[in-house]
Amino acid sequence: MKAYLDEMSADWDTLTDAELNIDPQFIAGWRRMRDVYGFTLRAEMVYRLKRTIEQHERFELEGPFQHVLVDEFQDLNACDLAVIQSLGSLGASVFCAGDDDQSIYGFRKASPAGIRRVVDDYRDVEDHKLTLCKRCDRKILKAAEFVANQDFHREPKDLRPENEGGLVRIFAASNQDVEAAMISDACHQLHEEGYSYPSIAILLRSDRYRRFSTPIINKLGSEDIPVSEYETSGPLSDISTRRIYALAQLAVTPDDSLATRVLLQLTPGIGDSSIEAIESRSIRQLERFSATVQYAADDPSLLQTVGMRVANAWRNIESAKSELMPIVRGDCEDITFDDIHNAFSEAATILGLPLHAVDNLMNLFGETDSVSLADLLSRSSTVGEVLEPQLSTDSVNIMTMHQAKGLTFDCVLIPGLEDELLPGNYDSPEQEGDQRRLLYVSMTRARHALLLFYATNRTGTQAHSGRGPTLRERSLTRFLADYRF
Repeated sequence: MKAYLDEMSADWDTLTDAELNIDPQFIAGWRRMRDVYGFTLRAEMVYRLKRTIEQHERFELEGPFQHVLVDEFQDLNACDLAVIQSLGSLGASVFCAGDDDQSIYGFRKASPAGIRRVVDDYRDVEDHKLTLCKRCDRKILKAAEFVANQDFHREPKDLRPENEGGLVRIFAASNQDVEAAMISDACHQLHEEGYSYPSIAILLRSDRYRRFSTPIINKLGSEDIPVSEYETSGPLSDISTRRIYALAQLAVTPDDSLATRVLLQLTPGIGDSSIEAIESRSIRQLERFSATVQYAADDPSLLQTVGMRVANAWRNIESAKSELMPIVRGDCEDITFDDIHNAFSEAATILGLPLHAVDNLMNLFGETDSVSLADLLSRSSTVGEVLEPQLSTDSVNIMTMHQAKGLTFDCVLIPGLEDELLPGNYDSPEQEGDQRRLLYVSMTRARHALLLFYATNRTGTQAHSGRGPTLRERSLTRFLADYRF
């Protein structure tokens, strides 16, 4: 399903006008799910807007939009670009900022060609190029541009660093354990030279199952070097917090089918068979998921073997929801955060949830003068989208290359720079280009020191990573193999 959604979001598989042949059965199935749950995916909204503009000749936006500002223009896919062009054609002036060297989201059909074609796609374009690099010292910028310049289609740039100097080194290790020891020694030496641990970052190409971070973290820990993993998961990644948040949504909007499903699906004892039974009846009866649950709660026989299980779970949810009704209706005068916290604590107890879920929810709500649950949910739906994980203030930070985009550190260490891992497996020059740009972005996270590591052999679970058979001799990535350090 994810692959189909990616295609539907991108709309085109290239930045030409060649339409994707979306599977009609998938479209029909997806439409049916929207009818059952009454929602549209956020990622789908741009696609729907584009289709609406195309299919309605007299399409107009509410209100006069005079200016459209687009940051990270290189990360737009064809569907995004088409909408931006449509806004421009309706009379809005378009200001876009971006860097084709930093286009690293090819998996969602983004391409650097979008920003490279701006002068062709828009009339009366003013092209302004930034030429001063204020982040990277000279040697770091030079090494990074060596990587970027291997793209035949790269936009020419005349970048000059604000600061001279810089440290760039590459280290070859015989295996991942030696590589981890080298990284530990480097962190210790950088710290001895005056760099704080939080100003040091270790960037990994990937870290599925923590395959690459574990030996590094273990080695740093054994040498008493503090290290923290940079987590991108928000408070709603915690199942208990998701359940109490869904209960709040249901208290405000009783027919919210998505909240209903979340609450039931995360209830112990309610398995996939129960959810599938509810969905099947909703489809047959042309009714929403939440309506089917209500009917089944009144008459469990409607769902045959799972009806009583669903009815019992739903009565418990309704009981918990009743604890929130005073703050939904605003019955309490001068309602305080303590009142809200107490109401959620009572509801959490009924659902058998730990109280840390309530604390997570209150943090998501934040400090506000809102006096009703509806106001708090409205605020959290906006604030929650912009909450970013905090970098450690006392440890070395370890994260993936994609997570590092937009961040800056005094010192960056990049392990795993073998050709078998970067670019690794790829099926087209475009995919190789994504990996090259990802390396460029990672290298330019460093201000003063850039240390690069690769292993000539990887063993254990790491031997199965990347391109090539198990235990194959590995070599430095092609993007740096010819650079003179």
